[in-house]
Amino acid sequence: MSAGSDRLTFRKPNEAKVGWMVGSRRAAIGYAVLTPVLVMLLSGGGGSPVGFLLALGFVPALTMMLTSLAGLPVRRIPRIRRWWIRHGEIAMVGVVLSLGLTAYGHATGHDVTVLDPELSIPITLYQPAWAYSLPGWFMLSFFATHMWIPPRWKKQTVTP
Repeated sequence: MSAGSDRLTFRKPNEAKVGWMVGSRRAAIGYAVLTPVLVMLLSGGGGSPVGFLLALGFVPALTMMLTSLAGLPVRRIPRIRRWWIRHGEIAMVGVVLSLGLTAYGHATGHDVTVLDPELSIPITLYQPAWAYSLPGWFMLSFFATHMWIPPRWKKQTVTP
């Protein structure tokens, strides 16, 4: 990016997008990580299959959009971005801890008995402990979509 006048000119066509958007690879990784976790959280039953399929498509995408807004400083401010990329282990540890928090929320859930409106019979559903599951879910989305491999882990090419 160069600033010769009032206008900013970009050297590469995609340079303007880098700071604002989560890359497609990171979004795909985030979606791939979030979808099985959502299946685990919604596996208590009671919902319709159509609603379940809609939730699988909509909820991870909405969550990634919200956490992308929270991650704008990481992607937009060069000093923070460089620090975040150099310390990529933080995001990896964050993914592991948030998966653990979400799984803990699922494991500490309880059964809830509700009355089925169509059949008028009581049915038992499994309810995760949302106080642990929701923060874990959003943290997982943030760390999965803002994960970089630290440069020191990549192979260094030696030129003769």
